[in-house]
Amino acid sequence: MDRNVRVALYIGVGLLGWFASGLLTTEQADPASAASNAAQPARALVEVADFSVQPYRPLVVLRAVTEANRAVELRSEVAGKLLARPQPKGAQVEPGAVVCQLDRQSRPEQLNEARAALRVAELDYQGARRLERAGIESESAIAKAAAARETAVAAVRRAELALANSDVVAPFAGVVEDIAVYRGDLLQVGQVCALLLELNPLRVVAYVTESERAKLTLGAPVVAELVTGQQLSGEIIFVASSDQGATHSYRVEALMDNPALLAAGISAQLQLATAPLQASYIPAHLMVLDRSGALVVRAVDSDSRVVEYPVSPVGEDKRGVWVTGLPEQVRLITVGQNYVAAGDPVAAQLAASDSESPRP
Repeated sequence: MDRNVRVALYIGVGLLGWFASGLLTTEQADPASAASNAAQPARALVEVADFSVQPYRPLVVLRAVTEANRAVELRSEVAGKLLARPQPKGAQVEPGAVVCQLDRQSRPEQLNEARAALRVAELDYQGARRLERAGIESESAIAKAAAARETAVAAVRRAELALANSDVVAPFAGVVEDIAVYRGDLLQVGQVCALLLELNPLRVVAYVTESERAKLTLGAPVVAELVTGQQLSGEIIFVASSDQGATHSYRVEALMDNPALLAAGISAQLQLATAPLQASYIPAHLMVLDRSGALVVRAVDSDSRVVEYPVSPVGEDKRGVWVTGLPEQVRLITVGQNYVAAGDPVAAQLAASDSESPRP
Protein backbone atom coordinates (compact mmCIF):
# COMPACT_ATOMS: atom_id res chain seq x y z
CA MET A 1 0.00 0.00 0.00
CA ASP A 2 1.28 3.39 -0.88
CA ARG A 3 2.82 5.30 2.03
CA ASN A 4 0.68 8.38 1.47
CA VAL A 5 -2.49 6.30 1.56
CA ARG A 6 -1.45 4.71 4.85
CA VAL A 7 -0.78 8.11 6.41
CA ALA A 8 -4.19 9.35 5.30
CA LEU A 9 -5.87 6.27 6.82
CA TYR A 10 -4.08 6.79 10.16
CA ILE A 11 -5.16 10.39 10.27
CA GLY A 12 -8.76 9.51 9.40
CA VAL A 13 -8.95 6.83 12.11
CA GLY A 14 -7.57 9.29 14.65
CA LEU A 15 -10.16 11.93 13.77
CA LEU A 16 -12.97 9.43 14.03
CA GLY A 17 -11.79 8.39 17.48
CA TRP A 18 -11.60 12.01 18.63
CA PHE A 19 -15.13 12.73 17.40
CA ALA A 20 -16.43 9.58 19.09
CA SER A 21 -14.91 10.55 22.44
CA GLY A 22 -16.62 13.98 22.24
CA LEU A 23 -19.99 12.43 21.58
CA LEU A 24 -19.63 10.10 24.54
CA THR A 25 -18.65 12.96 26.80
CA THR A 26 -21.62 15.02 25.61
CA GLU A 27 -24.02 12.13 26.10
CA GLN A 28 -22.70 11.57 29.61
CA ALA A 29 -22.92 15.29 30.47
CA ASP A 30 -26.39 15.97 29.02
CA PRO A 31 -28.43 14.26 31.78
CA ALA A 32 -26.66 16.17 34.54
CA SER A 33 -27.01 19.45 32.65
CA ALA A 34 -30.70 18.89 32.08
CA ALA A 35 -31.20 18.08 35.75
CA SER A 36 -29.37 21.25 36.72
CA ASN A 37 -31.48 23.38 34.39
CA ALA A 38 -34.64 21.82 35.75
CA ALA A 39 -33.56 22.59 39.28
CA GLN A 40 -32.70 26.22 38.52
CA PRO A 41 -34.95 27.73 35.78
CA ALA A 42 -33.80 30.89 34.04
CA ARG A 43 -34.85 34.15 35.75
CA ALA A 44 -35.94 37.22 33.76
CA LEU A 45 -34.27 40.47 34.73
CA VAL A 46 -36.76 43.19 35.73
CA GLU A 47 -36.53 46.62 37.33
CA VAL A 48 -38.64 47.43 40.37
CA ALA A 49 -39.55 50.41 42.54
CA ASP A 50 -41.29 50.79 45.92
CA PHE A 51 -44.72 52.39 46.22
CA SER A 52 -46.92 53.12 49.24
CA VAL A 53 -50.54 54.01 49.97
CA GLN A 54 -51.31 57.73 50.56
CA PRO A 55 -54.40 59.83 51.38
CA TYR A 56 -56.07 61.10 48.21
CA ARG A 57 -59.22 63.11 47.43
CA PRO A 58 -60.59 61.99 44.04
CA LEU A 59 -61.81 64.75 41.74
CA VAL A 60 -65.03 64.70 39.75
CA VAL A 61 -64.42 66.74 36.58
CA LEU A 62 -67.56 68.14 34.96
CA ARG A 63 -68.40 70.28 31.97
CA ALA A 64 -69.77 73.57 33.26
CA VAL A 65 -70.66 77.12 32.27
CA THR A 66 -70.44 80.41 34.12
CA GLU A 67 -73.55 82.39 35.02
CA ALA A 68 -74.18 85.75 36.63
CA ASN A 69 -74.87 85.41 40.33
CA ARG A 70 -77.84 87.77 39.85
CA ALA A 71 -79.46 89.15 36.72
CA VAL A 72 -82.03 91.83 37.59
CA GLU A 73 -84.27 93.88 35.31
CA LEU A 74 -84.36 97.42 36.66
CA ARG A 75 -87.92 98.72 36.35
CA SER A 76 -89.43 102.15 36.78
CA GLU A 77 -91.53 102.54 39.91
CA VAL A 78 -93.13 105.80 38.73
CA ALA A 79 -94.32 107.07 35.35
CA GLY A 80 -92.26 109.71 33.61
CA LYS A 81 -90.19 110.77 30.65
CA LEU A 82 -86.60 109.51 30.45
CA LEU A 83 -84.23 112.46 30.72
CA ALA A 84 -80.84 110.72 30.77
CA ARG A 85 -79.00 107.41 30.89
CA PRO A 86 -75.91 108.19 33.00
CA GLN A 87 -74.52 104.64 32.66
CA PRO A 88 -73.83 103.23 29.18
CA LYS A 89 -73.97 99.54 28.30
CA GLY A 90 -71.10 97.61 29.85
CA ALA A 91 -70.54 100.14 32.63
CA GLN A 92 -69.50 98.83 36.03
CA VAL A 93 -71.64 100.48 38.69
CA GLU A 94 -71.74 100.58 42.46
CA PRO A 95 -74.89 100.22 44.59
CA GLY A 96 -77.04 103.36 44.36
CA ALA A 97 -75.64 104.51 41.01
CA VAL A 98 -78.31 106.16 38.79
CA VAL A 99 -78.91 104.08 35.67
CA CYS A 100 -82.01 105.85 34.26
CA GLN A 101 -83.05 109.38 35.25
CA LEU A 102 -86.75 110.31 34.82
CA ASP A 103 -88.41 113.70 34.75
CA ARG A 104 -89.32 114.63 38.33
CA GLN A 105 -92.31 116.64 37.12
CA SER A 106 -94.06 118.23 40.15
CA ARG A 107 -92.82 115.70 42.68
CA PRO A 108 -90.54 118.14 44.58
CA GLU A 109 -93.48 120.53 45.05
CA GLN A 110 -95.73 117.67 46.13
CA LEU A 111 -93.16 116.73 48.75
CA ASN A 112 -93.05 120.30 50.06
CA GLU A 113 -96.84 120.37 50.23
CA ALA A 114 -96.93 117.12 52.16
CA ARG A 115 -94.32 118.36 54.63
CA ALA A 116 -96.30 121.57 55.20
CA ALA A 117 -99.47 119.57 55.84
CA LEU A 118 -97.51 117.44 58.31
CA ARG A 119 -96.41 120.53 60.24
CA VAL A 120 -100.07 121.68 60.51
CA ALA A 121 -101.20 118.22 61.63
CA GLU A 122 -98.43 118.11 64.24
CA LEU A 123 -99.47 121.51 65.66
CA ASP A 124 -103.12 120.43 65.78
CA TYR A 125 -102.19 117.26 67.62
CA GLN A 126 -100.01 119.07 70.19
CA GLY A 127 -102.80 121.64 70.78
CA ALA A 128 -105.32 118.86 71.30
CA ARG A 129 -103.03 117.25 73.85
CA ARG A 130 -102.73 120.51 75.82
CA LEU A 131 -106.51 120.86 75.88
CA GLU A 132 -106.77 117.28 77.05
CA ARG A 133 -104.47 117.96 79.99
CA ALA A 134 -106.63 121.02 80.85
CA GLY A 135 -109.68 118.76 80.80
CA ILE A 136 -111.32 120.58 77.92
CA GLU A 137 -110.73 118.28 74.90
CA SER A 138 -112.48 114.94 74.47
CA GLU A 139 -110.76 111.61 73.72
CA SER A 140 -112.48 111.51 70.33
CA ALA A 141 -110.95 114.83 69.30
CA ILE A 142 -107.53 113.67 70.45
CA ALA A 143 -107.85 110.48 68.35
CA LYS A 144 -108.88 112.46 65.28
CA ALA A 145 -105.86 114.77 65.67
CA ALA A 146 -103.53 111.79 66.03
CA ALA A 147 -105.01 110.13 62.91
CA ALA A 148 -104.61 113.34 60.92
CA ARG A 149 -100.97 113.52 61.97
CA GLU A 150 -100.31 109.89 60.90
CA THR A 151 -102.00 110.56 57.56
CA ALA A 152 -99.74 113.53 57.01
CA VAL A 153 -96.66 111.43 57.91
CA ALA A 154 -97.70 108.79 55.34
CA ALA A 155 -98.24 111.47 52.70
CA VAL A 156 -94.74 112.82 53.26
CA ARG A 157 -93.32 109.31 52.95
CA ARG A 158 -95.17 108.69 49.68
CA ALA A 159 -93.97 112.00 48.27
CA GLU A 160 -90.37 111.21 49.27
CA LEU A 161 -90.52 107.78 47.60
CA ALA A 162 -92.08 109.20 44.43
CA LEU A 163 -89.30 111.77 44.20
CA ALA A 164 -86.56 109.24 44.96
CA ASN A 165 -88.00 106.76 42.43
CA SER A 166 -87.63 109.32 39.67
CA ASP A 167 -84.11 107.88 39.48
CA VAL A 168 -83.76 104.16 38.68
CA VAL A 169 -80.70 103.07 40.66
CA ALA A 170 -78.56 99.93 40.87
CA PRO A 171 -79.48 97.80 43.92
CA PHE A 172 -76.03 96.11 43.94
CA ALA A 173 -72.61 96.39 42.34
CA GLY A 174 -72.69 94.99 38.83
CA VAL A 175 -72.42 95.52 35.09
CA VAL A 176 -75.07 97.24 32.98
CA GLU A 177 -75.68 94.55 30.40
CA ASP A 178 -78.48 96.22 28.43
CA ILE A 179 -80.57 99.40 28.37
CA ALA A 180 -84.10 99.00 27.03
CA VAL A 181 -85.16 102.67 26.66
CA TYR A 182 -83.90 105.85 25.04
CA ARG A 183 -83.89 109.47 26.05
CA GLY A 184 -87.34 110.97 25.58
CA ASP A 185 -89.20 107.68 26.04
CA LEU A 186 -92.21 107.81 28.31
CA LEU A 187 -91.87 105.06 30.91
CA GLN A 188 -94.86 103.51 32.63
CA VAL A 189 -94.86 102.02 36.10
CA GLY A 190 -93.12 98.62 35.96
CA GLN A 191 -91.49 99.18 32.56
CA VAL A 192 -87.95 97.76 32.14
CA CYS A 193 -85.22 100.36 32.05
CA ALA A 194 -82.02 98.24 32.06
CA LEU A 195 -80.56 94.79 32.81
CA LEU A 196 -77.97 94.60 35.60
CA LEU A 197 -75.68 91.58 36.11
CA GLU A 198 -73.79 90.70 39.29
CA LEU A 199 -70.55 89.00 38.18
CA ASN A 200 -68.65 89.04 41.45
CA PRO A 201 -69.17 86.50 42.83
CA LEU A 202 -69.66 84.40 39.70
CA ARG A 203 -71.90 81.34 39.61
CA VAL A 204 -70.63 78.18 37.86
CA VAL A 205 -73.25 75.58 36.92
CA ALA A 206 -72.75 71.91 36.04
CA TYR A 207 -74.81 68.71 35.97
CA VAL A 208 -73.85 65.46 37.69
CA THR A 209 -75.02 61.87 37.43
CA GLU A 210 -76.82 59.96 40.17
CA SER A 211 -73.61 58.31 41.40
CA GLU A 212 -71.62 61.56 41.27
CA ARG A 213 -74.27 63.45 43.23
CA ALA A 214 -73.85 61.06 46.15
CA LYS A 215 -70.20 62.14 46.48
CA LEU A 216 -70.94 65.88 46.80
CA THR A 217 -71.44 67.96 49.92
CA LEU A 218 -72.45 71.58 50.37
CA GLY A 219 -69.51 73.82 51.15
CA ALA A 220 -66.97 71.49 49.52
CA PRO A 221 -64.11 73.35 47.76
CA VAL A 222 -64.16 73.45 43.95
CA VAL A 223 -61.97 74.81 41.16
CA ALA A 224 -63.22 76.00 37.78
CA GLU A 225 -60.83 76.06 34.82
CA LEU A 226 -62.24 78.26 32.07
CA VAL A 227 -61.59 77.72 28.37
CA THR A 228 -59.91 81.13 28.41
CA GLY A 229 -57.21 79.73 30.72
CA GLN A 230 -58.23 81.48 33.94
CA GLN A 231 -58.93 79.55 37.11
CA LEU A 232 -61.47 80.41 39.79
CA SER A 233 -61.94 78.84 43.21
CA GLY A 234 -64.98 78.67 45.42
CA GLU A 235 -67.38 76.24 47.05
CA ILE A 236 -70.55 74.29 46.29
CA ILE A 237 -73.65 76.24 47.32
CA PHE A 238 -76.42 74.11 45.80
CA VAL A 239 -77.04 70.48 44.82
CA ALA A 240 -80.43 69.77 43.26
CA SER A 241 -82.73 67.26 44.94
CA SER A 242 -84.68 66.49 41.76
CA ASP A 243 -83.30 65.42 38.39
CA GLN A 244 -83.64 67.14 35.05
CA GLY A 245 -85.97 64.55 33.54
CA ALA A 246 -84.85 62.09 30.87
CA THR A 247 -81.15 62.75 31.46
CA HIS A 248 -81.35 61.88 35.17
CA SER A 249 -78.78 64.58 35.87
CA TYR A 250 -78.71 66.96 38.83
CA ARG A 251 -77.88 70.65 38.79
CA VAL A 252 -74.88 71.72 40.86
CA GLU A 253 -73.99 75.35 41.54
CA ALA A 254 -70.73 76.75 42.86
CA LEU A 255 -69.98 80.34 43.82
CA MET A 256 -66.59 81.75 42.80
CA ASP A 257 -64.72 84.93 43.65
CA ASN A 258 -64.42 86.91 40.41
CA PRO A 259 -62.55 90.18 41.02
CA ALA A 260 -61.62 90.36 37.32
CA LEU A 261 -65.35 90.31 36.40
CA LEU A 262 -65.01 87.44 33.95
CA ALA A 263 -68.11 87.12 31.78
CA ALA A 264 -71.10 84.86 32.14
CA GLY A 265 -71.60 82.11 29.56
CA ILE A 266 -67.95 80.90 29.43
CA SER A 267 -67.44 77.15 29.14
CA ALA A 268 -65.41 75.62 31.95
CA GLN A 269 -64.34 72.42 33.66
CA LEU A 270 -65.52 72.16 37.24
CA GLN A 271 -63.31 70.04 39.50
CA LEU A 272 -65.16 68.80 42.58
CA ALA A 273 -63.20 67.22 45.44
CA THR A 274 -64.90 64.13 46.91
CA ALA A 275 -64.39 62.28 50.20
CA PRO A 276 -60.74 61.28 50.90
CA LEU A 277 -59.58 57.68 50.51
CA GLN A 278 -56.36 55.64 50.56
CA ALA A 279 -54.75 55.14 47.13
CA SER A 280 -51.37 54.61 45.45
CA TYR A 281 -49.84 56.99 42.89
CA ILE A 282 -48.11 55.06 40.09
CA PRO A 283 -46.99 55.58 36.47
CA ALA A 284 -49.84 54.81 34.09
CA HIS A 285 -47.72 52.44 31.97
CA LEU A 286 -47.44 49.97 34.88
CA MET A 287 -51.06 48.92 34.38
CA VAL A 288 -51.55 45.94 32.06
CA LEU A 289 -54.38 43.55 31.17
CA ASP A 290 -54.32 40.01 32.52
CA ARG A 291 -55.61 36.99 30.60
CA SER A 292 -59.19 37.70 31.65
CA GLY A 293 -58.97 41.34 30.53
CA ALA A 294 -58.83 42.80 34.06
CA LEU A 295 -56.60 45.77 34.81
CA VAL A 296 -53.65 44.69 36.98
CA VAL A 297 -50.16 45.71 38.02
CA ARG A 298 -47.30 43.26 38.47
CA ALA A 299 -45.11 43.18 41.55
CA VAL A 300 -42.32 41.07 43.05
CA ASP A 301 -42.89 39.24 46.34
CA SER A 302 -40.36 38.25 49.01
CA ASP A 303 -39.57 35.03 47.08
CA SER A 304 -38.66 37.04 43.93
CA ARG A 305 -41.70 35.79 42.09
CA VAL A 306 -44.22 37.83 40.09
CA VAL A 307 -47.59 38.57 41.70
CA GLU A 308 -50.51 40.47 40.17
CA TYR A 309 -52.81 42.95 41.91
CA PRO A 310 -56.13 44.04 40.36
CA VAL A 311 -56.39 47.85 40.56
CA SER A 312 -59.09 50.46 40.02
CA PRO A 313 -58.11 53.96 38.81
CA VAL A 314 -59.70 56.76 40.87
CA GLY A 315 -57.82 59.78 39.50
CA GLU A 316 -55.09 60.86 37.13
CA ASP A 317 -52.93 63.74 36.00
CA LYS A 318 -50.19 64.30 33.41
CA ARG A 319 -47.58 62.40 35.41
CA GLY A 320 -49.39 59.37 36.75
CA VAL A 321 -52.55 57.72 37.98
CA TRP A 322 -54.09 57.10 41.42
CA VAL A 323 -55.29 53.51 41.97
CA THR A 324 -56.83 51.47 44.75
CA GLY A 325 -56.27 47.75 45.38
CA LEU A 326 -52.57 47.74 46.35
CA PRO A 327 -51.05 46.83 49.75
CA GLU A 328 -49.70 49.60 51.97
CA GLN A 329 -46.17 48.82 50.76
CA VAL A 330 -45.47 47.10 47.45
CA ARG A 331 -42.56 46.64 45.07
CA LEU A 332 -43.89 47.04 41.53
CA ILE A 333 -42.15 46.03 38.32
CA THR A 334 -41.40 49.23 36.41
CA VAL A 335 -39.40 47.72 33.51
CA GLY A 336 -40.17 44.31 32.01
CA GLN A 337 -43.73 43.91 33.35
CA ASN A 338 -44.99 43.06 29.87
CA TYR A 339 -42.69 40.04 29.54
CA VAL A 340 -43.48 38.16 32.76
CA ALA A 341 -46.56 36.53 34.21
CA ALA A 342 -47.86 35.72 37.68
CA GLY A 343 -45.69 33.08 39.36
CA ASP A 344 -42.60 33.62 37.20
CA PRO A 345 -39.28 33.79 39.07
CA VAL A 346 -37.40 37.00 38.31
CA ALA A 347 -34.14 38.73 39.10
CA ALA A 348 -35.25 42.11 40.46
CA GLN A 349 -33.07 45.19 40.21
CA LEU A 350 -34.08 48.29 42.20
CA ALA A 351 -34.66 51.33 40.01
CA ALA A 352 -32.28 54.26 40.34
CA SER A 353 -33.32 57.21 42.52
CA ASP A 354 -33.96 59.30 39.38
CA SER A 355 -36.46 56.75 38.11
CA GLU A 356 -39.38 57.94 36.02
CA SER A 357 -41.78 56.82 38.77
CA PRO A 358 -44.02 59.84 39.43
CA ARG A 359 -44.47 61.49 42.78
CA PRO A 360 -47.61 63.44 43.66
